[in-house]
Amino acid sequence: MKKTKLAIASVLYILLSDCSIAQESINSSGNTTNNTSGNVSYSVGQPFYIESKGNNGSSTNGVQQTYLISDVSTTEIIPNISFNIFPNPTIDLVTIQVNSSTQDPIFYELFDETGRIIEKGSFIEKENKMSFINYVNGNYLLKLKSNGKSKSYNIIKTK
Repeated sequence: MKKTKLAIASVLYILLSDCSIAQESINSSGNTTNNTSGNVSYSVGQPFYIESKGNNGSSTNGVQQTYLISDVSTTEIIPNISFNIFPNPTIDLVTIQVNSSTQDPIFYELFDETGRIIEKGSFIEKENKMSFINYVNGNYLLKLKSNGKSKSYNIIKTK
């Protein structure tokens, strides 16, 4: 009888330990709040997923988060210029595509969460790469300027 219980317990342990697969994510931020009524935990980030490619197509398995492209400007518009900024959230590189026929330089400033300018410069190319690899996870504000007008975008850096 004792051997039977031990065998059943062993089989259940093996079966249940193989079924304990949890969701994995790359988090950019999160917090836990406690009070007398209980506690709440949350995380913000990119859930993990796997992409499988073959000769006949591809399959993406897992939970996915849509790209966030957030134009935070409300008053200023740069005439005849639009921007595509991707991927967002990013792990390392952000591509900035300039959609215009102008040859004027585009000036940029990158701000961290405290409002400090951490990078600035200019470009005239239609497609530009900005590295976030040396920055900590968090939210950044990218301000693009041309001809005295500006437009700002929120960029999320994850690990």
